[in-house]
Amino acid sequence: MQLGDQRRRAHRTGRWRAPNRETSAKEEEVCDLLESGAYCMRKCSKEDQQKFHQYTTFYRIHCVDYEEDLEPHIQCLRNAAKDSDEVCRDRCQNSYKVEKTDEKEKKMKAGCLSLECSTVCYFQEFIAECPEAEDALLKLNVGQIHSIAQTIHPMSYEQMSQECRNIHDTDYMKKKMLGLDE
Repeated sequence: MQLGDQRRRAHRTGRWRAPNRETSAKEEEVCDLLESGAYCMRKCSKEDQQKFHQYTTFYRIHCVDYEEDLEPHIQCLRNAAKDSDEVCRDRCQNSYKVEKTDEKEKKMKAGCLSLECSTVCYFQEFIAECPEAEDALLKLNVGQIHSIAQTIHPMSYEQMSQECRNIHDTDYMKKKMLGLDE
């Protein structure tokens, strides 16, 4: 294990205090597994590296990129999570239901609208309970949107519905999260 990895692991262990030891151990285990996967991915093709980067957003957000930004707010965010889940699930998932018989395009639009709604809802619910976490949460969300948008081929982006383009547009989403779009 390299010194940087050891420092990150020690840093993570000291900062991520869960309400109980079992949760903390599981978080640490997930970060360790994803960390070793990230190391192995350096040997893979550029395309596979991009897929790994896209599919392991959790690892980058919680274990690397925003750990220090989130650390002071973790307990408040954990406490707010349960209520936020209920509110946002009710507000977003139930608002954009699709039928199995719906066309693919309609399902995609509904999925994008649901994701936009969830992103905005969670951000607003979390900052209502943890206002001091607003900057960290905004940075996290905008960073995640930006990193995912970078993996999309321009032709694919052009073929997306406007609803799906919106969730890959950092300026649009930032305005929505901050309530500046109204």
